[in-house]
Amino acid sequence: MKINKLVAALMCFPGASVMADEPSRWHWNGFISQGYVYAKDNNFFVDDQDPSWASAAAGFSASYNVNSATRFNGQVIYRHSGDHQEEGVRLDYGFVDRFIQASDQLNTSAKFGRIKSQLGIYGDSLSAPFTRPGIFSPQSSYSELFRNFLVSYDGVELLNSVRLAQGELSIALWGGFPVTNGDEVLNNSLGESAVGDFDDHGYTSALHIKYDTGSWLVGASYVDAPFQFDADADSIVDSGFLSIDDLRLFAQYNFEHWELTAEYMEQVVETEGLANRLLPAGLMPDEQRWEPRAYFLQARHFVSPSVTLLFRYDAFFADHSDSDGEDAAARTQLLAAAVSQPQLAQRPDMFYAKFWTLGASWEPDSNWLLRIEYSDVEGSGRSPAQFAPNSQVNDEKDWSVFSFQAAYRF
Repeated sequence: MKINKLVAALMCFPGASVMADEPSRWHWNGFISQGYVYAKDNNFFVDDQDPSWASAAAGFSASYNVNSATRFNGQVIYRHSGDHQEEGVRLDYGFVDRFIQASDQLNTSAKFGRIKSQLGIYGDSLSAPFTRPGIFSPQSSYSELFRNFLVSYDGVELLNSVRLAQGELSIALWGGFPVTNGDEVLNNSLGESAVGDFDDHGYTSALHIKYDTGSWLVGASYVDAPFQFDADADSIVDSGFLSIDDLRLFAQYNFEHWELTAEYMEQVVETEGLANRLLPAGLMPDEQRWEPRAYFLQARHFVSPSVTLLFRYDAFFADHSDSDGEDAAARTQLLAAAVSQPQLAQRPDMFYAKFWTLGASWEPDSNWLLRIEYSDVEGSGRSPAQFAPNSQVNDEKDWSVFSFQAAYRF
């Protein structure tokens, strides 16, 4: 772990000594974590598939109340998370929160800047160890491959919260531009053979609705995100467009010492262009469409105030009409035979992934968190690269992930 980079992340906001001048207006907190990950027989975390300590993070968040109607919020984080996310310090979020209307029944506010995503039930809680349900969030729906796209966006959000007789109803409308973060999303989606610029292609719009009674939380979210790839001359993948429509339905129930959570995701992925330049022209269709599906079922048991057990099953299918991956694999085999390139042929398990996860966490006090987690996995549908699977790299159908994490907050 590179301590100097962790310290740099913590110093990107004003210091506590400055905040002490006006304690009623400033609020701040932070965290630091170190983890160990061993993805056996898969490049889920690192390409060499060896045990890795390349799992470190630090964050510092602060808010400043200008007056009763205006507040500034921001968080910077340092992350080092395997080989498939860019290491370094970045702005996680930073926005102005403007309260338009506030009453006992209705609250309306608007946010401007880099805003935390509200995708699904966990979209706004992926950054810090203490807010995630486990070391890894459900990979079927919150894949590490697209973390920065899931976490925040640059734009505007309008939020309305209505207090009802039983609970609170919140409706958020937001739009802007996703954070693609350099080559990270490009490599994790199209593969390292795609060389060029990958960025948004127009405006991303989204809707998030949830109803919270205290015991029950139910909701839905939708996002439409278009992207464009401009290929360099030496890129094997040609220029083109990629769009993702993402719909999620979620529910959570809390009772006694249990928390039960479920989420269902439907996507429509459409591409135009993005052809392999090494293949004869016209061999692949210029436009393609997939309809991925994913879901997870999760239970957390609070054994005591300091000990929590985690049980989860989650599944992802690259196309819901081909849940066993047989049709997709057959197409790649025909293509490989047509061009005499056997490396293009893929196995069926490259087009789905099923995770069975067990975990435990211990909080010896309010500042420390220790976690351990194990996942038994079938299929590589959530391993790099999402739209360019490679069964020569991931040559095992069944694989596993063991992880440990220690985190401290202040």
